[in-house]
Amino acid sequence: NQSCFVKWLHYTLLNPEFDILTYSMWMTFALLAAALWGVGQIFTKKGLSETSPLFNNLLGAVVTIVLIVPFVMLNGANLSDVPKIFPLACIITFLLLSYYYIIGVGKVSLTGTVLAMYPLVTIFLSLIFLRENPNLYQKLAVLIVLSGTFILAIGEDIAVTKKLRFGRWFWIAIIGACLSGSSDFLAKVALNKVGNTYSYLLAYAIAFMAMALISILIDKK
Repeated sequence: NQSCFVKWLHYTLLNPEFDILTYSMWMTFALLAAALWGVGQIFTKKGLSETSPLFNNLLGAVVTIVLIVPFVMLNGANLSDVPKIFPLACIITFLLLSYYYIIGVGKVSLTGTVLAMYPLVTIFLSLIFLRENPNLYQKLAVLIVLSGTFILAIGEDIAVTKKLRFGRWFWIAIIGACLSGSSDFLAKVALNKVGNTYSYLLAYAIAFMAMALISILIDKK
């Protein structure tokens, strides 16, 4: 499951104790994670043509439990850390459960691209609450992302700005990006609290299963 590897790498990079010198191949792994994430969205979209978002969430929860729990337990996860961050983990997974519902709206090449702007929300929240000030290169990257999103929203006729239309898919994807960005910010808060990526992933896996089961009731409504 590509998403399990991506989650491990993603939250490892968020860990305040992450030592970039220890992980000298970080860029290779980061690019690999980005490639897997992009390919994963294509398969997710294809799978949603035959299955429901609820099924995907439940399947994801089962796969996460089966793959992540044994892995983190063998690599130093601390059970005593789980209660400290479990409420946060529940909020994080609840926000992320919207992904399969959102990716099914519109073209995946468009929806997925707008969803990918979620780091902007993370940066914004981190700037306000964690006092993390982006450097010049990061600010330039933010500008590029915003420009790309604007071009996507305009559509094919980029010259006719008066006829600008923001389709339903765009606004839903924006909401999804806000939810994902907020979940990343909360993940950073949780990691700051315990300082152990494996403990966080254990809490995440348990919370994912709990929230996936709760989503059955919400989905029926």
